[in-house]
Amino acid sequence: MNENSDYLRVIPLGGLNQFGMNCCVIECNDSLLLLDCGLTFPDTPNFGIDYIIPDYTWLLDNIERLEAVVLTHGHEDHIGGLPFLLEEVDVPIVGGKLTLAMIKRKLQEYDVEDVAYFEVQPGDTMRLGPFNLEFIHVNHSIPGAMSVKIDTPVGRLIFTGDWKLDQTPIGEPVMDLATFARLGDEGVLALLGDSTNVDVPGMSGSEADVQIALANVIKNASGRVIIALFSSNLHRVAGVLHSAVKHGRKVCLLGRSLERNYELASELGMLDLPKGSVLIKPDEINRTKDDDLVILCTGSQAEPRSSLTRMAHDDHNIVKLKDTDTVVFSARVIPGNETGIYRMLDALSRKDVTVITSKHQPVHASGHSQREEIKLLLNLTKPRYMVPMHGDFRVRQAHGELARQVTKSIPMVIDDGDILEFTKGSAKVVGRVPIGRVAIDGKAVGDIDDIQIRDRMRLAASGIIVAFLILDGSNGNISDGPRLLHHGFLPIGDETDRRLAEAAKYAREQLDQMSPQARQDLGEVQESLRTSIRRFFRKRSDKKPVVVPVVHEL
Repeated sequence: MNENSDYLRVIPLGGLNQFGMNCCVIECNDSLLLLDCGLTFPDTPNFGIDYIIPDYTWLLDNIERLEAVVLTHGHEDHIGGLPFLLEEVDVPIVGGKLTLAMIKRKLQEYDVEDVAYFEVQPGDTMRLGPFNLEFIHVNHSIPGAMSVKIDTPVGRLIFTGDWKLDQTPIGEPVMDLATFARLGDEGVLALLGDSTNVDVPGMSGSEADVQIALANVIKNASGRVIIALFSSNLHRVAGVLHSAVKHGRKVCLLGRSLERNYELASELGMLDLPKGSVLIKPDEINRTKDDDLVILCTGSQAEPRSSLTRMAHDDHNIVKLKDTDTVVFSARVIPGNETGIYRMLDALSRKDVTVITSKHQPVHASGHSQREEIKLLLNLTKPRYMVPMHGDFRVRQAHGELARQVTKSIPMVIDDGDILEFTKGSAKVVGRVPIGRVAIDGKAVGDIDDIQIRDRMRLAASGIIVAFLILDGSNGNISDGPRLLHHGFLPIGDETDRRLAEAAKYAREQLDQMSPQARQDLGEVQESLRTSIRRFFRKRSDKKPVVVPVVHEL
């Protein structure tokens, strides 16, 4: 292709208007590269939806042009949507050792087979169509995180993924600043950078400081120490194991995802683990002295049915909290989870346990770079354009303005679906692709605005009435009913019984006005039941319950 007709496009399908669901297409000269493929969690209330993925319709329509999916690390908001894409297509997956191990396990759960995997490590290079890739080590809150350099005929992109600069990391080297500096000296067209903590001043805390704080808690606590953290924060898990050995305690891992991630990283040899036997099984908890025990568990975001959530509400089958327990929240509050977390903290406080969060001691450090770290990366890479990634518009706009101040980079603050096109000498948004949010309920997939979700919203807002009727199918006569049952609509009591009786009488009057021939049509009878009962309650109480007519024909 003539160099004057070369083009390079950045097309985010998710991740730019919310935290999570990270998914970005890079297009160059008719070839596509997909960077990450994540999910996000629904806002409260979620109406039974487990999580949300991007709408892949545009990508599937162009799938023959897709060279590969490149994964920066193994967090769910970067890999969790991949099974639903790979159910539709066959495309190679590129990523680090732990990242690929996590996605392989996930794909097995969804019965997705015959996937081509290409394992890479920091320093490796790879050519995919017109894209020349180089993988760069960064620190994050999961082992094996990498940034990606992408050289194209139009210019060089650096896709940071999630990153931080930890000058005393645990279990891994410091972020590869030298490579970023080299790439910057050679010239960077655009930096696609993590914006999550751009409005947080200073530098992010070090994992070494977190380990010191957790070790002090373990040393000084008189009873059990219960530490809630993200199941992927495996270097922190390893550090707790070392601290437990030092202070004569055993450790139990509670939570399926925590246990599985630990086993996976251990099998891959990615953790610095203490010698000897420090782990115990859950059934040994109540046979271990309180001051000899550390429990590592899931539930830092108050996830339903997670270990800590169940403990807080006296619903855990093994651990019953005691007033001598110390509960440590070693995780950040993900936006959207505040209400559930505060409720759980309140439930823990009612049990008189000692609760420690990062407001009390440095028991958590963010995995995302803060303002001074972002300035440093900008100065090292010196990009001509700054494309803020990850997070809502406010933080991305602040990231773009910071780049303008620090390196005079030109900010390109785009939204999901925008087509940002780079050509020789210019960058501009040239159009949009269709985007959307797809709801996942178990393994069922549906559009986030579909009828089922709307019905669940109506049920949550207005409750349900079930109307039973027995009909003689031969002549259309009503043998019995309607009888009404309600759930989540009216309070229990005599007044409610009277109101339901009035509604049943009103519905019966409407049915009696139908001709016998019309009453022989079950569809007509069901619709009359539904509309008359809704009409009654709309007039009497301004409520619109979901009405389910059940008609038995004799």
